[in-house]
Amino acid sequence: MKFATFLPALWIKLIGDSRFTPENKAFNAISIISLLILLILLPFNIHMGLVPVWITMLVVISILLVLYYFSRVHCKYKFGMVFYSACSYLILIINYFYNSGSVGPTIYLFFLTFQLLIAFTATRQHLWWTITHVLITGTLLAIEYFYPQYVPNTYKSRSDYFYDLGSSTFVILACMYFITIYLRSNYDRERRLAEEHSLKIQQQNTQIIAQNEQLQKLNIEKSKILSVLSHDLRGPLSSITSVLELLTNYPIPEERQKEMKSDLLLSTRNTSDLVSNLLSWSTQQMNGLQAKLGRVNVLQVVQLVLQVQQPLAQAKAISICLHIKDDHEVWADKNLLEQSIRNIVNNAIKFTADGGVINISTGTEGARCIIAIKDNGIGMSEEQLQMLFRLDIHSTYGTNNEKGIGLGLALCKEFAALQHAELSAQSEHGRGSTFSISIPFAS
Repeated sequence: MKFATFLPALWIKLIGDSRFTPENKAFNAISIISLLILLILLPFNIHMGLVPVWITMLVVISILLVLYYFSRVHCKYKFGMVFYSACSYLILIINYFYNSGSVGPTIYLFFLTFQLLIAFTATRQHLWWTITHVLITGTLLAIEYFYPQYVPNTYKSRSDYFYDLGSSTFVILACMYFITIYLRSNYDRERRLAEEHSLKIQQQNTQIIAQNEQLQKLNIEKSKILSVLSHDLRGPLSSITSVLELLTNYPIPEERQKEMKSDLLLSTRNTSDLVSNLLSWSTQQMNGLQAKLGRVNVLQVVQLVLQVQQPLAQAKAISICLHIKDDHEVWADKNLLEQSIRNIVNNAIKFTADGGVINISTGTEGARCIIAIKDNGIGMSEEQLQMLFRLDIHSTYGTNNEKGIGLGLALCKEFAALQHAELSAQSEHGRGSTFSISIPFAS
């Protein structure tokens, strides 16, 4: 396994990493393979006494090492590519004349050189290399055919011939194998990159579709909010205006004035709660709420809520009973927790008939505090319970026609998540509801 990982790492180190251009790495690869071929063939040519051939090989090896150095270290490869091509064909032409022409292995080395150039150079150069190769090999074969005296058989014995042919065949096959493996690995890498790119595009498309759906949903909810608000705010504001006009312009008995002011206060508080929920929701949608967690005393928060909600309960003769330990402190955002409890208590008052009872209590469940708000109001059906915490904007009416838009509990659910809390509900139609906030104790 180490050897299998060592070879690819060594190859990348020799030809260059991602900082090199494809053309630069191609020249480095050709240089390395050509140097290996020349170093393998050099001893055979020395052994067969082909002095001009092996001297030319030594010169080309030296020059090729210098060109590889400049390409690998200094990224200067363009001149090297031209020089390599010229030297490759030059040494093959010399080898053709001094190594028995078409009888020897030179003609096969021409094909190997051609494959190297086609494999590692730009596509736009392929036609040029093809024409060059055909012209050179065709010319050499023509010279040997018409002037055989210029291409003598230089093999001293039959064993030299097979020795040279066998070694050259081995080199050619090995090089073709490595070139094929290199091209195959490049193909697999490009295919993998294309698949990853395609998958990334597909994921982006899925994300865009989901975002579009979310935007459409938000636009629908925004339109519904505006529609409901235009209706539900107009009514209370018209009532407030009418009551103020009556109180200002007409003589009204003192007792009747008290009733009208009480109704006016109730209407104003309901409208204030509606606007408060709307502002919280819009703030969350535009900027995203951030919970500022700290130690919060539950009893103190409930008492703050009841300062506003108690008059609403008294108007309906609803009793609110507290069963909260004064030392119960939770890790929460005071404002978010207060708004959540206020919404739940307000709903309990709204959907509890005159003379009802609301119980607010705390309990312990492991490291969490359970804040429970229970009423004996009209309750909910199973279907209503399943839809309870969804953002479904519509007008709602309490037992005395108190108005809402169905936004408060959806906000409470989101507020709970911001405080690492959980909001749940239990209800039975006609027998009341219990809302529970499970929130960590402040340890």
